[in-house]
Amino acid sequence: MEDELEVSDENLARLMILADLHVEKLMDPEFLTTNNHGLFQLVGLDALCSVVGWRMVCDGAREYARREFVRLVRSWYTEEGVNVESSPTYHYWVTRKIHELGAAERFQHPDVEELLDFADTVAPWLTYPDGRWVRVGDSHGEGPMLTGPVRSTCLPDGGGCWAVRDLTKSGYALVRSLP
Repeated sequence: MEDELEVSDENLARLMILADLHVEKLMDPEFLTTNNHGLFQLVGLDALCSVVGWRMVCDGAREYARREFVRLVRSWYTEEGVNVESSPTYHYWVTRKIHELGAAERFQHPDVEELLDFADTVAPWLTYPDGRWVRVGDSHGEGPMLTGPVRSTCLPDGGGCWAVRDLTKSGYALVRSLP
């Protein structure tokens, strides 16, 4: 639903000054944080310039936001799709926020979309069979449960089978009962 908001010329001028100041600040590389706050900064910059893109201050701003978003996301996950914060809950939270904000779609970068899809497959491995997050870092609560089918590893002579995922480059070696 779209509604129009009536704004006086004087208030519109003030809003444009504020928009310019925000864009200038958000494009300052020294101001950009490398943690999850950077996600909100870059999505905010892109959203603002999608509305006031005709302002000179927005020249190159959306491309800057896209480039920096891709750089940050690549730094947040290992090649195995595990978030580097070393907390299963944080892995899930950051990945969900990127999805909820539509950032992958907004910035449309195939590497990022592939990385996020991969990260989505990792999250269930970071929970116990009952869905509680593995207690690493500040993890708490419940996450997505691992469901089948998964590749199983079986001992010879019928000694049992387990779901195994090797994420040792990211600090995790996972052996658990089959879902």
